[in-house]
Amino acid sequence: MVTIPLYRQQAEDLQQYFFPYFKQLKVSNLANVAHLSVQCGEFLTVVAVNCIMDEVMLCVNKKLINTSGAKINLKLSDAQAVIFNRLLIQYPVTADQWHLLQLCRYLVDVLDKELIKHQIINSGKSMQDLKR
Repeated sequence: MVTIPLYRQQAEDLQQYFFPYFKQLKVSNLANVAHLSVQCGEFLTVVAVNCIMDEVMLCVNKKLINTSGAKINLKLSDAQAVIFNRLLIQYPVTADQWHLLQLCRYLVDVLDKELIKHQIINSGKSMQDLKR
């Protein structure tokens, strides 16, 4: 279990700016493998990743609805944390979107530290290194 401390505004920014991209990415990924057999490994991987993306978005939405405080502790499973980290690394942020860039970097840093601490990824390679 990975815990990410967030302020309510950060969670709302996730919901407002990042989630539409994640939803579009799900549709795009599924369209890319639509021609494959349902039992093909690549197709099943895309479906599994899409389900985990939905779980992450649902987790953030639930926290926003059920928590009235200014601080939120987002708890994600190991698989959710890995997929969420990977999505944040892929998120296209331009230089003029400074607050989104800062939020994205903060989340990637926290997730990297938590995933290394829980030995999900080794300390030699962060998720940013895996992007290359």
